[in-house]
Formats: sequence, structure tokens, C-alpha cells
Amino acid sequence: GAARGLRRGDNLLAVEVHPHTAGRDTTVELSLRGDEAVRLVRGPYLIGLGEREVTLVFDTDVGTAAEVRWGRDQSYGSSARDAFGTHHVVHLGGLLPGTIYHYRVRGTNGLDAGDAAFHTPPDGGRPLRFAVYGDVRSGHDVHAALDHALVEEQPDLAILTGDLVDRGSDEGDWESFFT
Repeated sequence: GAARGLRRGDNLLAVEVHPHTAGRDTTVELSLRGDEAVRLVRGPYLIGLGEREVTLVFDTDVGTAAEVRWGRDQSYGSSARDAFGTHHVVHLGGLLPGTIYHYRVRGTNGLDAGDAAFHTPPDGGRPLRFAVYGDVRSGHDVHAALDHALVEEQPDLAILTGDLVDRGSDEGDWESFFT
């Protein structure tokens, strides 16, 4: 979570760990990161991708107002905003079937995710190329290799069947998955 009590200069972080069960070793993984700008912690990812619309979802580490710009090239041309918060859901409409769209997520306090792209499914009656895979769990290196191979194949759709991370309650697993 956000450490709002930190100030520029010297800060002290003290961590005390107690085993859940007496006499057993406890493993702790701890990281501390400081950023001046808002950063993405999950996404952006697409849901409900159809021939004419899609919803873009992403989470930020601290609250921000967000804007998504999109269009058929990097000049974008269309934009939509989301309310201030950490979980953002932005609907993009008026899309054309079988078309590549570029998009860019931006927010207050320096958030800029850079240019990314997706393509809409083809018109009905045209072939749909898709890939199905799953059970990537803690194999994040294997998952990354699969994703790179899929980019080369350019399917219209990729379906993940489940078991995406080893421990669903571990935010670090989800961050590795979305990376």
C-alpha cells in the first residue's frame, strides 16, 4: 500500500516477523520502492473485446484521475476519462472490426504507460485465429515466452483457461503475471 507518512530525507523502516507456528521457520520477502509518479500495478488489460467495443482495466498504486487516448495510429484522436481512484475501468466504443488500435493510458502525477495496441476481431463470417493456454501459475518465465510467441503468431484472441498464479492472495504473484 501507499506509505503516505514518508518524507524526503531519512526514514526508518522496522520489520518484526513472528512465525505462525512456534518452533517453525518463517520466510519473509520484503521490498520497498519509492516513486515520485503514480505507477501502474496491474494492467492495462482488455476485457469484453468485441468487433466494435472494448473495456480497458488497470490499477494504480495511488489515486489518480485517468485518461485513455485511442485511435488507428499514434495520433489517437479519441479519448475517455475515468474518475479519481486506484481501480480504473474505461470503455472504448465506436471501433471497427478487424482493425488495429493504438492506445495510451495517462493520469495525473506523471502516469504515462506509453503506446500499446490491440486489434478488434474480424467481421462475422471471417476466420477467427485463436490460442488457448493456461496453468502458467508460478512459471512466469515460461508465461513470458508463451506471450512473446503469441505476439509473433498474431492470433485474434488468446484465452487463458485458469490457474494464472500460484497464490491468488499474493499481490507479488499478480504483479509478476501482469508483467
